[in-house]
Amino acid sequence: MRTSSVSRITALLFAFVLTAGPHALAKSTNSDIVLPEGYSNDDIVALYDVLEYSYSPKGEFETQAAYEKRMRTEYEGKTRYFFVKEILEGWVAKGAPGYNYLKYDAENQIVTLKRVLKLFDGKVKIKRTKYSREEYEAVNGFGAKVIVSAYKGTDYGIFVENQSDFRKEIDVSLSPSDARALKENLGLLFVCEIKKDNEKGYLKDGLTFKKAEFSSPRSYAFIEQYVRVEVIEIVIFNRETGFVYATQAIKAGN
Repeated sequence: MRTSSVSRITALLFAFVLTAGPHALAKSTNSDIVLPEGYSNDDIVALYDVLEYSYSPKGEFETQAAYEKRMRTEYEGKTRYFFVKEILEGWVAKGAPGYNYLKYDAENQIVTLKRVLKLFDGKVKIKRTKYSREEYEAVNGFGAKVIVSAYKGTDYGIFVENQSDFRKEIDVSLSPSDARALKENLGLLFVCEIKKDNEKGYLKDGLTFKKAEFSSPRSYAFIEQYVRVEVIEIVIFNRETGFVYATQAIKAGN
């Protein structure tokens, strides 16, 4: 049976286009994906800034008691958050042809989709700001010269706390024509809730750094700013029409 629509929720949405490597970024505002009815697109940077302001480190003029009380206060803003994965061929196994994890049984008219959320350390990078690329000439100890490209910027995204909960398959009953349309335009919408770590708050920061070498004359230093989330539901939809085929709740350990 098809699921006719998705409940309207005022939410955050980010279009995540999957590419190879840990630095894959999302198209946050310029995506060509047609989204299911009721989803909006807010800025991850604005969300991070709000949480950073409310749950900042202990201030110079703040008592320990006041700081602990502030950190215990729950976030009262938007609590639901969405991002989309646009499935690309060969992503599950490098070089694998086609959607080898989306299979159709024509005799029983059932599509089987492996519930996949492969992440780099639980991180989904969504938006890059303050990006710069500079070149300079470097000389090694033997006098050999090389042009080095140095990349810098700040990456914003989400840190998925429950990434281990993606194990089961999803079965959807579809006609051959609908199954073909889904396979050609598969969209996965991940519904998230903002998650607080009692000790670390709602945010997780980091740094991606690589020093340039003569054999690999590229360096990068990217500050990483993440909002902690928990994926609670997956929506399977047609990214060309926005039509929803099925939804599945994510439960801990399933």
